[in-house]
This record gives sequence, C-alpha cells and structure tokens, in this order.
Amino acid sequence: MTPNVSFVARGLHDDNELGLDVYPFYVSSAGIPTVSVRGSGQVGKSDAADAFFRIHFKPADFLSVRLNAGYNYSSGYFEPRSSTAYDIIRPVPLGENTSIPVPPRPAATESSFRLSSQQEGVFGQALLDFGRVKLLGGIRRNWYESTFDFFGFDPFPADRDAATVPNFGAVVDVTDTFSIFGNYVEGLVASTSTDFQGERLPNIKSTNKEVGIKLDLWNDHATINASYFDLQQDNTLVNDPEHPGYSLPGPGQRGRGIDLNVVGQVMRGWTVQASFTRTKYHYLSPSDYKKVVARQPRDTYSIYSNYRTQFTPDISGGVGAGLFGRSSSYAENLGEYVVPAARQVDVNAFLTVAGFDFNLGIRNIFDRRNYGTTTASDFLPVDEPRNVRLTVTKRLF
Repeated sequence: MTPNVSFVARGLHDDNELGLDVYPFYVSSAGIPTVSVRGSGQVGKSDAADAFFRIHFKPADFLSVRLNAGYNYSSGYFEPRSSTAYDIIRPVPLGENTSIPVPPRPAATESSFRLSSQQEGVFGQALLDFGRVKLLGGIRRNWYESTFDFFGFDPFPADRDAATVPNFGAVVDVTDTFSIFGNYVEGLVASTSTDFQGERLPNIKSTNKEVGIKLDLWNDHATINASYFDLQQDNTLVNDPEHPGYSLPGPGQRGRGIDLNVVGQVMRGWTVQASFTRTKYHYLSPSDYKKVVARQPRDTYSIYSNYRTQFTPDISGGVGAGLFGRSSSYAENLGEYVVPAARQVDVNAFLTVAGFDFNLGIRNIFDRRNYGTTTASDFLPVDEPRNVRLTVTKRLF
C-alpha cells in the first residue's frame, strides 16, 4: 500500500470425502470364523480466510518497529457415514497362504449427525528492534462456536466460548555471530463437548516456554540453533470407561526436551540440513488409567542434503536425499503396547527450465513398513509405502 505498509489476504475452500473399507472379524455362536464387509466414511467442507496489515517504521535512530494486526476466520463441518447393508463372509480360512474373494464395499450413504465448528480471531504483534536487542510481544483474541445436529431430532444449542492468549519473546545478539533467545506462549483449546451428566468439559490451557542459542559459522555458511523447551497443558480429555462415547477430564501433561537444528552449505550448490528433537513426556498426576503419555515418540530426527548446479544460463537442476525417522511410542496409556520405531529414505531430482520447476520424488524408496503413532491399542495405522510423485510448478510473475 505504501513503502511501509503492506496488506495480505488469503482464502481457502475445501471439500473432502473419505471412504473406508471396514471388515469386522468375529466368531459366530456356532464357532465359525466370520467377516462382515461394511462401508464407512465421512464428508465435510471447510472455509478459511485471513487478512492482516504489516507496518514498519523507525521512530528513532536506535529503534525500528514492526507491527502486524489482523483477523482470521475458519468454519466447517463433517458428517460420518455408514452403509445400511453389509455382506457376510463365512467361513474365513485362518491357515497360512489362504485367501478369499472380497466383495466391493457397500456404499456409505447414511448420516446420523453433523458436527460444525467456527472460529474467529483478531491479533496484534509488535517487534521492537534496538539493534542487538529485539523484543517481541503479541496478543490474540479467539471466539469459538460448535454445533451438533443429530438428524431426526431438534437441534442442540450451540456451544460458544472465547479466550485471550498472549506471547512474549526476546533475542539478544551477544556478538555478530552468537545470539541467545527466549519465548513464552500461552494457548487454549476450547472444549465444547460434555460429559455423561451434561456438564461441559474444561478447556485445555497450555503454557510453552523455550530458551536457546543461535550460532552462525563460516561467514554465515552454516547456522546452528539449539534450545531447551517446556510444554505443559493443565488437563486432558480421556474416555469415560463407564459411559462409552463420553469423555472425562484427565490429568495434565508436560513435555520437556531439547531441539537441535543445523543448516549449512558444504560447497557451492551443496547444502545440508539436519534436526533432532528429544522430548520426555509425563502426566502431572499419573493414575492407574493414565501411566504413560501415548502417541509421543521420545526422539524425532531428519537429515536432508541437496545439490543444485547450473547446466546452462537457462537450465538448472540437481538431486536430493533425506532420512527421516522417529523412535518408538506408546499406543495407549498403560504402557503395555508399543508402536515400533519408524524411518524412511526419500530421494528426488529437480529441474528448472523456461520458468517451469519439475520435481520427481520417490518417498520411502526402500519400501519400509512403518507404523504411525496412535492412542488406541486396537488400531495401528500404516504409514505410506514406496510412492512416486511428480510436481510441476510454473511461475506466473
């Protein structure tokens, strides 16, 4: 808008439809192994928009100020669906190297309810740059609304809530190549569901603290970031063992750990970036039903390197490869089931010509069987197998 004032606006609309083949297995009263083939899935829509002003000015020779102020909006709904009919397969052979024909999944067309939500927020941020000292502060106000429609019944009253969350931070440049930083952020996840008695479940409030260092090496050809963080939320929501489908307030949880990131240029055109995070999670008040924190691996890590060269004045390209992984994690809160560690290697080749960017990638090139993190001991998701992806991008401006 002016040399010191910028305005940014974005919008997104998304329609999604998910279909799922469900094969419940059971043994009939006559002792016959049986599978029923059913259809399941969900449909949903979502909209999101945000806009903000970015303002930069210099009120004094020793001070530079950057301000952001904006608004965002999101809304959407989803409807789980199921099939009215299902097919029965019996008997099911249980021996090795046996197979049976599986009929197509019945269409999932029946919806019993719709869950809708909407969120609005306004925010402001300020960065004060005094040269070697930089101070950051911000505040955000959110409004939440959730509605539940059970088809065939009168609509339930909408659940509404609002929250204000602040954040603060500081960076001190000790030397031209060494800095220390710290930040504090509060968060809130509004809860709009109720327990079996109809009482609204408490919101989940969090406080996130971090301190660290940043080091530039070899004339800014390499950067190291290392930090210690402390993440805490005051409560969790757990399944009600006596009333399936309902939740109860559970103990809060805390995660403390270290984070290390390295980015560097080995030589012209050849860059390497690596990261490692180690986090120890625990409940603030463990119980017989909540002994360990599920779905939280202790370690996550990655290392990626790529090389790009100029073939002609108009054509450049290169190759890249990376290793990505995580350690094992608990699959439920008693610590009896563990999801094994996961890791995969990705490779890609890229080419830029005539304003087009071509990227051909192979993910999980060794086709390793990895399992995703989960909080349910009876459902273990399988991560992606080897797959090939081609992306073509054209610069318009």
